Amino acid sequence: MKITSRSLFLLSLAMIAGAAHAQFAVTSRLSETQARYFIGYAADFTEQNFTNNENDLLLSDSTALVGSQTVSGFYPPTNNNWTGTATWNVTQSYSISGSLASATKLESSGSINVGISSVGCTAEVDSLNPGNAFTVDIALSSAQALTFKGTLASELPANLVTSQMYGYFWNGSSWQTFLVKFPNSTWDETLNLNTGLYRFVTFSTAKASGNASKTASWNYSIEAVPEPATMLLLAPAVAMLRRRKSR
Repeated sequence: MKITSRSLFLLSLAMIAGAAHAQFAVTSRLSETQARYFIGYAADFTEQNFTNNENDLLLSDSTALVGSQTVSGFYPPTNNNWTGTATWNVTQSYSISGSLASATKLESSGSINVGISSVGCTAEVDSLNPGNAFTVDIALSSAQALTFKGTLASELPANLVTSQMYGYFWNGSSWQTFLVKFPNSTWDETLNLNTGLYRFVTFSTAKASGNASKTASWNYSIEAVPEPATMLLLAPAVAMLRRRKSR
């Protein structure tokens, strides 16, 4: 039987499809956003907390807490008029390429911006505990290389704002840390992981008081690295395409 160039090309594609099996499975997700403000003078003050938690496991989703509040008052013993305005914008999103059981890439991003202005009072706005946090679990059915790229950015001073990332793996009885990323860093690396369950946790927190604003953010991607066998199978198809193009 004569094997034509077209047949070889189609055969290579079929072999690649067979070799490109599920790279990782996304097994759970938790998005947490929180904001709080405190504004007042002496015994007259207002405090409110806002939270939004989502754990539906979808191919893509986003969550946010966005708002502002102005509080004012008058304190007779000191003849003091006071006012304060707090603003907060805490957002995050993620998306998965492929399916939950057979994902090839996961991308996540989050940002937090809090601001406060005040006259004659104590005023504070923050996003803390957990602030802006995203947790995702992935499962590997075999040893797998993953590319891991991202950035963590925060505005100084560090004691008022931070952004951080941790990676854990399940050893059968407890979670063990294998990865830590610090504020104001950028990375592009390959993670060679064994079969098992892995958790990536990213969070940012920010706090501003008086008359100030603070920001923190993250973005990262986890992407499956094609297996060497798949790349070898791809070579005949690429060579065939080049020969056909040269003709």
